[in-house]
Amino acid sequence: MKKLSVLTLAAFVASAGVAHGSALAQTVELPSQAEAEPEDADQLEASIYLKNTGVISEVREDDDSTSLVIEGPEEDSIMIFPMTDDALIFDSRTTEQVNKDELTEGQTITGYYDKDTAHIMIYPPTIAPEIVIIEDEQEGSQVKVSKFDENLVSLDNQLALTINEETILVNENGAAITEEDLSGKELIVFYTIATKSIPAQTTPQKIVALDHTDKKQEEVERLIENDNYYKNDTKMIPIRSIAQSLGFTVGWDQETRSVTVQKQNLSIQISNGDTAYSYNRSLREFPVAPEIQDGKTYVPEDIVELLIND
Repeated sequence: MKKLSVLTLAAFVASAGVAHGSALAQTVELPSQAEAEPEDADQLEASIYLKNTGVISEVREDDDSTSLVIEGPEEDSIMIFPMTDDALIFDSRTTEQVNKDELTEGQTITGYYDKDTAHIMIYPPTIAPEIVIIEDEQEGSQVKVSKFDENLVSLDNQLALTINEETILVNENGAAITEEDLSGKELIVFYTIATKSIPAQTTPQKIVALDHTDKKQEEVERLIENDNYYKNDTKMIPIRSIAQSLGFTVGWDQETRSVTVQKQNLSIQISNGDTAYSYNRSLREFPVAPEIQDGKTYVPEDIVELLIND
């Protein structure tokens, strides 16, 4: 029996660099070994998040849970944000983290949620945000959530950061960090003034560095614990479920019996029964050849390091 995987696509209406309106979700079921449409290898993932901005029209309290009803500027653009205790909530004007109890009707907020999270197709869309920004009603306070490179330029090339001694640098737990800790991370950047150049230049008031490695590692470890076996003292793991949990597209070629794992500028091609595999067009070697068991391709566990550090 073929197992089914779920691909969820979310579309958003954007205006002046800020997403508005409701998310439209479409759920499609495909055979687990179907070849997925490859992504552009030159495309860079500027953020792991999608976002939605609107006004809180209702705060729903149910036992110990809180949900926000968000209305966008367009007709019927409604979205539900179930609030978890893990959500990071910031005031864009003060840059301070606040409690979910401080979210009230009439506030304009922007919610950010992982684009790789599967969402149920219902109306209104219901998605738990990982980050919520309370937008300043007055002009001046700006927030950008994006990945930044080693030069502290956002991967969408919209914003370049210059750090000075007054810039507050913390991690998501509020602990102080250094400028070196920012490179390659997803950042929440609070700023007020930026140049009109491309990219815009700014000296931020505050930067919060997000580290998703621990969360990804925990999910991968859980999947491996539930599905693995040993071959010649090498732990073999199911490549499809592991890669998809990390946001990769996994394709299957029935004729060559090969698997292609791809995300942005990273591509890995694995052939069953062959210890050699390609990593961004360079050849590498597995200690043990991948093989099919119960309709799934298993590979040596050492591939996880390549996937989780992409």
